[in-house]
Amino acid sequence: MVGDEITEPDFNKAYDLLKPCADSGHPRAQNLLGMMYLNGDGIEKNEKVGFGYIEKSALQAYPAAEFNLGRLYKEGVGCELDYKKALEWFQVSAEHGNQRGFYSIGYMHMKGLGTGQSYPKAIEFFKKSDYPMAKHWLAYSYYFGYGVEENPEMAMSIMEENKILNSTKFLGHIKNNKKIAIANKIRNELSEKPSDTTSIYKSKVPKKYKKFQKNVKPKKLFGVWRGKLLEYDWSGQQVEKITRVRLKFKKENSNISYIWRQKNEKIKGTVSFSKEQAHFTDLYIELERPYSDQPESDSMFWQVISSTIKLSRVNGDSYLIGNLETYSEEWKEPGPPRTMVLKKIKNGEEIDGWSKTDEILLEEFVRVYPNPMNETFNISYTLEKPEVVTIKIYDFSGVLVKQILTDKAQDKGEHALNIDSSSFRPGTYVLNIQTADKQYQKLIIKN
Repeated sequence: MVGDEITEPDFNKAYDLLKPCADSGHPRAQNLLGMMYLNGDGIEKNEKVGFGYIEKSALQAYPAAEFNLGRLYKEGVGCELDYKKALEWFQVSAEHGNQRGFYSIGYMHMKGLGTGQSYPKAIEFFKKSDYPMAKHWLAYSYYFGYGVEENPEMAMSIMEENKILNSTKFLGHIKNNKKIAIANKIRNELSEKPSDTTSIYKSKVPKKYKKFQKNVKPKKLFGVWRGKLLEYDWSGQQVEKITRVRLKFKKENSNISYIWRQKNEKIKGTVSFSKEQAHFTDLYIELERPYSDQPESDSMFWQVISSTIKLSRVNGDSYLIGNLETYSEEWKEPGPPRTMVLKKIKNGEEIDGWSKTDEILLEEFVRVYPNPMNETFNISYTLEKPEVVTIKIYDFSGVLVKQILTDKAQDKGEHALNIDSSSFRPGTYVLNIQTADKQYQKLIIKN
């Protein structure tokens, strides 16, 4: 079937030998024949028939088939995709000693597929497996401190011994200190103080907001929105990437269309709404993978299936917050937590397809650190001339939660404030700074 240095592979002969054995109930033959049907090796590809043979083998407690059956359920090959059944068969195969079964259980816990997301559980099963990808993910976890204490040296040691392409590529990220570079990039996006790197990896997905507009009518979304798409790790605790995006909704005949823009990419399609959900057609976005371990690619395409739609008005500005449901056809998996926070662009604010640089001006004018905030946080800004300054903080429903300064006369130069946020509930807030002729707003997060 596979051949050797002397004999060429002969799938036709392998089929002739395996078919009668498989049909007579031999589990190993059933598993091998099932794989031939799945791959189309020497025979016409037929995923359902392949699934059937592998299922028969697995039901006879053949460990390799038990693992393969779990993989088929995980990817929806020859059957309906079912993560819970996949996990069950991975568990059965692991009980019978299959090393890839242990690895796959860890992988499912790592990403919360068919079970609750749990880094400690993932680590538990990665450590039980000698499969190279289990070692790879274990090292990955040590590098980021997922479920274990962060230990870059341990991560490097494991990956140096793990002779697979994924680990070899990731080793390059470790040796080039890529985590520091990415932390700086994320910090700049959030206007973090340069010396503060810890809080960058502590941001939680904003899940609950008060007093949002309910049953949002589509016409309230018409117009242009711009802001940031935040991607989190699988637990939703740490910001891993930020992408600037712009989204436009408009009425076209009987349909509602969207235009999604990021960098030089422009995607058009239609969108439908149900309750507080937007359902997109043909929205496939390419996102960079900051820590790609795939030798052939540093980016990946994700289908944006839908997004929650929440609207809030803060100090005269409209905000759209959406938790995206994404899916990778390549991996046959849903994506990690992703949240877009967009501000509506007012008339006359667009230049060359993007909004006026209010956000850039704010990043130059004011820094907030740490962001996400702890029990206290700091605001620093520089005035180019004497100003009368008012600073307020609103929650995302538009309710004033703290008045910091009211018409305070301040001299030219740098100013710094330490703010007590111990009474703030977890969520997203808007910092508003008003001078005589300018207004600045910035999103800040409380864990």
